[in-house]
Amino acid sequence: MQGDQIIFHGGTFGGIDTPEAAAQETPKQTILRWLDVTGSLTRTYSRRAWIMESDPDQRAYMFMTTEYERWLMTFCSVVACIGTPIVVWYMRTKITMFCL
Repeated sequence: MQGDQIIFHGGTFGGIDTPEAAAQETPKQTILRWLDVTGSLTRTYSRRAWIMESDPDQRAYMFMTTEYERWLMTFCSVVACIGTPIVVWYMRTKITMFCL
């Protein structure tokens, strides 16, 4: 271990804590790091991060999940997050229209 970082497969895991490391970061890496505040991009493109997010009981069976099923679950989650406000708005306008 170096400070608060953990050496992980030749790289560091735990963030950038020195100005030298921040200076080596490219603009593309900076933008992607700031876009991935919630970790959703990491879970989408990294199978390891996706598995580590699940409960320990589920991790035992995650090796049987194919990449297609993983991407399908991610896609369904995104569609549900985008579609829920639209459905709520639509139902609200229909209900208020009938109540008037």
